[in-house]
Amino acid sequence: MTLELPDAFFDALADRLAPRLAERLGVPALSGASPWMTFEEAVEYTKVPAGTFRKLSAAGTFTPHGGKRKVYHRHELDAALSQSHRRPGISSPAMLRRAS
Repeated sequence: MTLELPDAFFDALADRLAPRLAERLGVPALSGASPWMTFEEAVEYTKVPAGTFRKLSAAGTFTPHGGKRKVYHRHELDAALSQSHRRPGISSPAMLRRAS
């Protein structure tokens, strides 16, 4: 027996599960939020200490955008956090690991 479900079913399921998973994993709720974050928001999102975050930004690990007031893009932060485990020479993975 084969059961075929429309893509809309999986989209609806993902929409319902995402907030629950985010809460369980301790990830800030982002639905409807802009992907752009201030320095303070990026520090809170990544759970990297502010001083360490500044050093990593200066080293190019986290890419700041904008003029005087720097902003960071959520997808770029996520990519930097996931790549930190693949590029051991850049920084300690423990430094970039999200708190559980």
